Amino acid sequence: MDTLLASGAAVDARDRYGFTPLCQAAWKGQEDSVERLLGAGASPSAANKEGQTAAHLAAKEGDGACLRLLLAAQPEAALLRDNTGHTQLDVSLKNWTKPYGTRNEAAAFLLREAVLPPVDDVLDLLNEQGEWYEADGEFESLYAMLAARQPLTADQWEQVPNSCFDLVTALPAVLERCAAEAALLVRHLPEDERSCLRTVALCLARVPRQLRLPPLPTPIMRRLLALVAAD
Repeated sequence: MDTLLASGAAVDARDRYGFTPLCQAAWKGQEDSVERLLGAGASPSAANKEGQTAAHLAAKEGDGACLRLLLAAQPEAALLRDNTGHTQLDVSLKNWTKPYGTRNEAAAFLLREAVLPPVDDVLDLLNEQGEWYEADGEFESLYAMLAARQPLTADQWEQVPNSCFDLVTALPAVLERCAAEAALLVRHLPEDERSCLRTVALCLARVPRQLRLPPLPTPIMRRLLALVAAD
């Protein structure tokens, strides 16, 4: 590849299916090739005949490393849709040819760091396709990733399943931006987690009284509850 690039080969040349070298490299998970092609000026928005960009193909294969490179070069490419109207988040969750956890490596990256489609579209997709992400035997909530990053309205919280797995991990970030939204999150927690938070809140309220100390300021109470939730 280096020889071809040095000789002036067209970096965005296409084969009969419309694949550019960057599309091929992303599809095959060749991170080094993706990086070199981007450095040579390859376009992340170039698409094959099905409208799939290199980022679509990386997402389809569940390749978070290639996706990171591609979207760092062109962040807005995360919102490009293929000929069937699918974004990279769509194809990362809808591709059933890969193990669930592998597919969601790409979805987790997109939810945490990439430019996101409209929140209602993301919630519809999660409700349809998946709730959790698995890596090295550890499970994380895709809903929690979304909630930690993106404010949700009351109507949007209604689209989040009740007793949602691991949603409590988003509580610190949600508390930081809005106490009212944190209350909406808590309503979606399993009963044992809600009970634990109630117990902590009662203890935080009683201890200052028992020790004849001033009440804890509300921001500190929120911060302590967030620390409990994050533990």
